Amino acid sequence: MAARCTARPPPRPSGACWLTSALPARPKPGGKPTKGAHSLQGYRASSTDADTWCEFEEAVAVWQRQPEKFSGVGFVFAEADPYAGIDLDRCLDVDGNPKPWARPIVEKFSDTYMETSPSGNGLKICCRGQIPTNLPGGQVAVGSVELYSRSRYFPVTVPCFRGSPYHLHSHHAILLCLLAPLAPIVPIP
Repeated sequence: MAARCTARPPPRPSGACWLTSALPARPKPGGKPTKGAHSLQGYRASSTDADTWCEFEEAVAVWQRQPEKFSGVGFVFAEADPYAGIDLDRCLDVDGNPKPWARPIVEKFSDTYMETSPSGNGLKICCRGQIPTNLPGGQVAVGSVELYSRSRYFPVTVPCFRGSPYHLHSHHAILLCLLAPLAPIVPIP
């Protein structure tokens, strides 16, 4: 799997990366493996414990040297970072095109880093911006939208989705607009 990393790695906020274990931490329903975060030493990492994180470049280097031990790299969104992530589950059709419910979101974030999720049927979007709280799963049509700006691990798949750029564009206002109808009880500053 190290070949996936021969392209330029996606942008990484400083300080919060891990390797993903090739052995699942625990199976999900239906036998699907989880993408458990591990430290460079192979111990379970925590999305809330910065002592278990490393720099992205360091994680990539270890992954490339030990592809039999780790299946990939990832990063965590930390409260101190000015970054957010959007996870669009089940948003791609069988041809890899965004489904109608996801198209407006994909269009609004087309100028920032976007990649196909490890499942192959979703998208992960990274941008600059903050939200007042994480939204772990707002149901939309036949998919879901998750929004995170703290304490969340994202595996990185590379390459980017349909030529999206390798930089993180600022989308604070659009994140808040996206969050509002999905979590109306969340206070928006």
